[in-house]
Amino acid sequence: MYSILSMSFRILQIKLLLIMCYLTKIQGEVDEDFIVDYFISKNVSDVTTFNCDNYTRNILLIKSLNENRIRAVIVDLNKPLDVRELVQTNYWRLGVVVDLRCIDNDQITLLFSEAANLQAYDELHHWLVLSPNYQTAMDIINDKNFGTSTDFAVAIPVIGGFKIFDLYNPWKEGGGKINVTSMGIWDGKTGLNINLIQSKLWRRSNFNGIPMKVSFLGSKYRKKTNMSLEVYLQDYNGLSKDGLSKFGFSILNCLGDMLNISFQFSEVQTWRKGDVIGPLSRSLSYNQIQLTGSPVMMTTERIGKIKFVYPSWPFRTCFIFRNPQPRDIKIQELLRPFAMETWYLTLILLLSSMTILAFSFLYETRKTSDALCSNSFIVVIGTFCQQGTNINMDKHATRIVYIHLLFFCFITYNYYSASIVSARLNEPIIKMNDSLNELSKTNLQMATEPMIYFDFLLKRLPPWEQQFFYKQRWLSVPEDKKFMYPEEAMPLVKKGELAYHTHPDVGYPVIDRTFNFREICELMEIKLLLTMCYVTKIQGDVDEEFIVDYFMSKNVSDVTSFNCDNTTNNILLMKSLNEKRIRAVIVNLNKPLDVKELVQTNYWRLGIVVDLRCIDNDQITLLFSEAANLQAYDELHHWLVISPNYETAMDFVNDESFGTSTDFVVAIPMIGGFNLFDLYNPWKEGGGKINVTNMGLWDEITGLNINLIQSKLWRRANFNGIPMKVSFFGVSS
Repeated sequence: MYSILSMSFRILQIKLLLIMCYLTKIQGEVDEDFIVDYFISKNVSDVTTFNCDNYTRNILLIKSLNENRIRAVIVDLNKPLDVRELVQTNYWRLGVVVDLRCIDNDQITLLFSEAANLQAYDELHHWLVLSPNYQTAMDIINDKNFGTSTDFAVAIPVIGGFKIFDLYNPWKEGGGKINVTSMGIWDGKTGLNINLIQSKLWRRSNFNGIPMKVSFLGSKYRKKTNMSLEVYLQDYNGLSKDGLSKFGFSILNCLGDMLNISFQFSEVQTWRKGDVIGPLSRSLSYNQIQLTGSPVMMTTERIGKIKFVYPSWPFRTCFIFRNPQPRDIKIQELLRPFAMETWYLTLILLLSSMTILAFSFLYETRKTSDALCSNSFIVVIGTFCQQGTNINMDKHATRIVYIHLLFFCFITYNYYSASIVSARLNEPIIKMNDSLNELSKTNLQMATEPMIYFDFLLKRLPPWEQQFFYKQRWLSVPEDKKFMYPEEAMPLVKKGELAYHTHPDVGYPVIDRTFNFREICELMEIKLLLTMCYVTKIQGDVDEEFIVDYFMSKNVSDVTSFNCDNTTNNILLMKSLNEKRIRAVIVNLNKPLDVKELVQTNYWRLGIVVDLRCIDNDQITLLFSEAANLQAYDELHHWLVISPNYETAMDFVNDESFGTSTDFVVAIPMIGGFNLFDLYNPWKEGGGKINVTNMGLWDEITGLNINLIQSKLWRRANFNGIPMKVSFFGVSS
């Protein structure tokens, strides 16, 4: 009886095992068919799959994808991940599959986090997440860098197939919420059925009124009108003035209406002297605004600190002045057609003609009188000037003399007339090379239209033009005469007294209304800035110059930087440090850290940068904790912690091994630079408190300004009565 029951139980186990294997096979085939159908619809050429270590299913999936000409890589989630190598693509579409049904660990969190840092949620990446249920997917997904172009689908198993949901977030940092839309279903019989057929950019065009800060370049013209900023930028009575900002405002209004964005407008009124970045770019880099309303120039100083979106405005400026041509006629011009020998010979021939004609008149009248001489003079001069006469010439001799004189004067007059016209036409027009050096040699007055960025344009001149025009000519112009409005300046330009710097779209409409044709023909322009497209910008990052300046002041030879994985900024930082002969190592805080190898030094100074603004995890706590265990807060280590605010830094800092020799600085971003605070604790175990002292500031224009110039050991000489136990050797009596 027992053996029969045992046998029946074994048979039941075998049946259950077979059923489970069959169901597993069915489920595996369903997964493979669904994944293949989905990525065929996305027209991708490569797929990376993150799942559990199921060898058979992986082989079948690769086979199915390859049969459809899709290359595939299978990654085991139980092993360490190199996310950059697996999900980064720059030129072709990449499908990414993540299976959440078979694993529950930190690897998936790390995957999504690093993908966000790598900007892997753009139009080139097509994500497909297989999740056991909706809540599991929402708990683990990192939508930090989601946008309107994100292609991220979550598939939930249902009977016979999958239900697919489309996820995106227009802008999480600005307060955007994740949007979930039913995308369609996949069924083993009917295949893939997608009901979202409209372009994803159009169906995601509602930003639900997300507020976005925009700033414009300040205008001197608006101050004259006393209008509010928005009213002024919509006032087209003065259309040609501030066209740069009005154009940007029109685009943003259209964009706001299309995407339901709530723009908050402001303007910057000052451009600090020597500032090569500009107030708009600086506001972007410090997250005070998200977009520039006035398009700006793309320069090498701005690349890497901000992001340029699209070229939107062809921009140039120039000096306009009138160059009147001389109208007075010079004696030399009248004599130029003939050589001097020809003029002498002509005069002799005319005198000879007068004498011969006088004798002819004497022969004809047989009378001697002064009138005969005067008549001959008048006839010769009149004939030379192509004038007629009523003096009678009846004799053949007189007529022959007159005919010869008439022929000579006709030829001479016609040749002279043609020559004098050619001489006047060949008179060289006074022109000037398109060079500010040439302009600086003239006696013209100089002035410019009020522009907040005029000094910035001057500082971008080639060195030789800066030397001759800017330093020798422009700086000599009195301050009260440097800036003029077009209404005041153009009459002076018309008189030929002023070279006026302006935007062509501002100056030429005034010229068209007030100058005549001759005055317009006599105008010249010398370009200060050649035509180039100004670009609308969005927020980027800025730190490199500050870090380099700080560690130059510390005289370190090596720097280790712990930050997020931003390749562009890391390359710029390493390049800037290497140019100053400082070796650099960039460490990604999202990856496991070997702190001992990265921060330990025994013989030379080491600079350490920690960026707390881009990440919030246990890696930073681990870094500070292990640094304390390694005694890495001594005189050989120079710490620079960049924190979004003071409280964040104090939450992370571990002052367990701080001392009076500790060099630990926290930098807090401010408008135009960083505020620096010096931290130390004389002896925490003995009850010492952390001391925070304002150390100075860093400004991009003036550089590093440190106000703690005393030796740190002297200024930290007060231990505030910390109790310390001391023992002596006993003395025998």
